[in-house]
Amino acid sequence: MTEILVELDERRRLSLGKVGKPEHRRYLVHEEPNGTIVLVPAVVMSESQAQLLANRDLVEQIERTVTDPSTRVRRPRRPHPSERAFTTFRDADDVTEELLDIVRSVVRCHYQPGTGCMNMVDVADRIEDHVLDNGTHPDLGNDMTSPVMRRIKDVALRTRRDLMGSGEPVWSSSDHR
Repeated sequence: MTEILVELDERRRLSLGKVGKPEHRRYLVHEEPNGTIVLVPAVVMSESQAQLLANRDLVEQIERTVTDPSTRVRRPRRPHPSERAFTTFRDADDVTEELLDIVRSVVRCHYQPGTGCMNMVDVADRIEDHVLDNGTHPDLGNDMTSPVMRRIKDVALRTRRDLMGSGEPVWSSSDHR
């Protein structure tokens, strides 16, 4: 290890141009009791990635799967939208409790307080991505003013208001297909 003398500028900044690896762009810094400053290369990651890496069992399972591909579990291919079977919802009487549970789930999962306004086109698309108990996808149609969509919008609005209290606006202004 070669030692290089570096000097601080008038603002106490230091140039590391002659030391370290070019791919190291971020460092964690700590100072030892004797005044030695230690720079440790660091990376920034998302909170979800940090949670994944903190789950040692899952990391070990992933490493085993990478090492021994025969342990992989094959998942069936998701059908292309043109290959999906649908249950059509056109009248308010068609709306089932199962569909309303999906509406509540979509709102709770994707529209937590602080995530901004809820867009009914997005809500409808997310609902149509769900699979009903009979193995089909809901088909809500394209009319955002239909009796089905009015009922869905009402349930989504109540669910969102329950989540938020009365703070931020609930709907965005682009709620039409």
